[in-house]
Amino acid sequence: MKKLNRFAQLATVSAFALFLIAAMLLTYRARHKGYSFYENRNLAPRPAYSAGAVLDGTWFSALESYLIDRAAGHNTLARLNARLDIALRRPTVNNVVVEDDLLLAMLPYQAADAAALEARSERMAERLQEIDALVSSCGGQFCHVLVPSHYAYYADRYPAFLNNFAEDTALRRASFRAALERRGVDYVDLWDTFAALGFPSELGSAVDHHYSVYGAYEIYRAVLEHFNERGAGLTVYDAFDDAQIDKPYLGSRMRKLLGAWQSDERLHYFVPRDEIPFTRSDNGHESASTVFAFPAADDEWVTYSFFMGGDIPHTVIDTHRDELPSILIYGDSFTNALESIAYVSFDETHSLDFRYYTDQLTLGEYIEQYRPDYVICVRDYEVLLETGGNGVGVDG
Repeated sequence: MKKLNRFAQLATVSAFALFLIAAMLLTYRARHKGYSFYENRNLAPRPAYSAGAVLDGTWFSALESYLIDRAAGHNTLARLNARLDIALRRPTVNNVVVEDDLLLAMLPYQAADAAALEARSERMAERLQEIDALVSSCGGQFCHVLVPSHYAYYADRYPAFLNNFAEDTALRRASFRAALERRGVDYVDLWDTFAALGFPSELGSAVDHHYSVYGAYEIYRAVLEHFNERGAGLTVYDAFDDAQIDKPYLGSRMRKLLGAWQSDERLHYFVPRDEIPFTRSDNGHESASTVFAFPAADDEWVTYSFFMGGDIPHTVIDTHRDELPSILIYGDSFTNALESIAYVSFDETHSLDFRYYTDQLTLGEYIEQYRPDYVICVRDYEVLLETGGNGVGVDG
């Protein structure tokens, strides 16, 4: 009996060891793409072997990252795990707060720091004052556009036992607005616009942290009406046809769940009823004259990158209507859906994303070279006071 037990134990250990070795070999030898669609990031590359890397341990660390990223069946197992966690009604899955009809970001537990927010607000407002002065010296008008982030828009939907950053959001808005007003920097806070509308759910998204095209249109309208209150005379275009993509919408929150959450949300977009021909260039090269990136026929999902083709460092849309003014829009991905609408009201629409637009013109140099009639910076509350990326100054 003891021999039989030892044989069973040995067989079990051997089978498990063989499984691990087989899985590791399959993972190491398999051909993988270098990009994870669901995680929206580049995967760890296969480490180059060298005696020095082995001796100092860096090769083993890099190999571990490589194997974890490219483990055979990784997506299938991760999706099954997410489905199990959702079925068990865990409040958070893969750092996503799963409600019956809404996916939210899991926020850290930290107290709002009023003094720190005030200091950061002052630094950012000082940068924006310099930009405002430069735009004015070039004959244009500047406006900073504050956009509530997804967690702020749906703050009342968080379970009571989770942080919704409500205190941080209130302090952030108040300190930043006060700093802008002290320096005379023009701004639009979309919180006021959305609050007047009652924060309707259709302006946001259940599966993505960006606004829907309906939310983007409200941003477009609020900004142009704000300029018009100052005598701009801009046309707020409203003759759009509402269209949708008949494929599941894999929003950024759904993406973290590897598509395991059930949703019937579809991505909508606006098409102008009037013919407005235009040419487009991306990063200095001519591109197709479209503001949409339609998915291939065999694609299972559509993502927010449908708008403008995703985060492109530098885009210029020229409608060749010289009688109209020009605009420069810079900001993070929150500008993408906005750009797909705003171009109809301008001769030229320039867009920059300083997370990727590097080692070329500074913001100040770009403004001085192209002298746009209007300049807007669009940033959501989460990154509102960050000096990196699109928090650049005139010399950034």
